[in-house]
This record gives sequence, C-alpha cells and structure tokens, in this order.
Amino acid sequence: MRTDLEKVDTWEDLREWHEDPERGRVACRLEGEVFPFAWKPPDPLTLLDEARHHPKARILRQSPGETFDPTADASEAIRALPVEKVAQEPHLHLSIFDLSDLCQPGRALHPLSEAVFRPFERLCADRGIRWEGGFWPILFIGGSASATNYHIDPTPNAIFHLFGEKRFHSLKEPDRWCPQTVKDAYTKDKKLAVRPPGIGEEDCLVHDNAPGDLVWIPQLSPHWVDAGSLSATITFAFRQFRFA
Repeated sequence: MRTDLEKVDTWEDLREWHEDPERGRVACRLEGEVFPFAWKPPDPLTLLDEARHHPKARILRQSPGETFDPTADASEAIRALPVEKVAQEPHLHLSIFDLSDLCQPGRALHPLSEAVFRPFERLCADRGIRWEGGFWPILFIGGSASATNYHIDPTPNAIFHLFGEKRFHSLKEPDRWCPQTVKDAYTKDKKLAVRPPGIGEEDCLVHDNAPGDLVWIPQLSPHWVDAGSLSATITFAFRQFRFA
C-alpha cells in the first residue's frame, strides 16, 4: 500500500494546513482526532442494488482517459442486470448526490449515517468549520477497471473510503498544472478540466485507499482515481468551507 500524502491528525493542524498558501492547495490524509469514528462497511451488493435503483442515481461507464465523460450513460443496462452481474461490470461509475433516502432506517447507509455522517457533521461544526447549505455526503461506486478521470471540483472534499481498491492521484504543484484560466472556465462556463500533457510520476502524490481512509482535496485542485476492484467512497463536499 502506497501513500505519498502527508498526515493531518489534529484540528489545529488542519486549520494551519488550510490557511497555508502552498500546503493548502495540496491533498492530505485526515486521521486521529479529525476522524475518530468506529464503523462497519455496508454490504457491497446490498448497497450496489439499492444505489442502482435510486431514481437520482447517475450511472455511467468510465474508462481511464484524459477527462471525465458525463455523457456515457449506462443506467438502463445496469438496472436490467442481476446485481451480481452489475458488480462485475468493470467500468461502472455510479454516483448519487442526495443520500437522504439511502440513510433512512432499514436502508443500506443508515448504520453509516448514524456512526459516521451525523457525528462527523457535529464534530466539524464543534471544531469551528463552517459551510453553506446542508452537510453533503455523496456516494460513488466504481467497477474494477473504472476511473474517475482528471478533474477539479467546485468544493473542498473529504473522501471517505468504504470498501474495495482505489488508487488516488493528486499533484504536488496543482496550480502549476491547473492555472486560473482553467479554473475560471470550469466555474464560470462548466468547461471540464483536461489532463495537460507532461504530468509524470514525479509530479504526482499517490495514495492507495484502505477502508476508513479520509483524503482531503482542496477546492479546484486536480485529482483522479483508478479502481482496482468494486469499490465505494463517500465524498463529504463542503460548500464555501471556512474556519470560524
């Protein structure tokens, strides 16, 4: 298991990391008192079956490439297959941006909501983190050869790994590879970022996710993820993140 990411394990260290003009642009791992929860992962097939039938699920096929392709819809085919076959779909890329239904009693994410989502929301607020709108967990499920290709996000995110194998990539100098013109094109015109030529292994920070890992990604910082098995993560997205 490889990790190039620095560890941040206290709230004061997270504040200092966030406020540092250089380090604050780079991904890191959150551990210790920042994420102290005991939890059990959901059953993969149960979660997959509930998620694929969710009316708001975005179901795509994604192969490794230079950018994310939001047009590669596979929802009809994936919903028609037995769930065991869906679990074997190598390029499955499923996401749900509203988990309220899956967090209800009796649903796949309810135990996780009680053990992690709600306590993490309270802990963040108690430690001085502020954000706009509700606390926002997002589900991503990927097939064994799927990819979330090079992209940037409009919010800083904390990515919580539930199960399976995923290799996360970010950049040591994100603003070198993603200048303000690219960020503006994304935020103002919704133009997706494309991986620029020339990025080498020496430019990357790599982290092999294990269940329970929490990776922090700053706002508009390029990253991409390659799966090695059926896997799932929860992304906690913080709109207008700040410390009080």
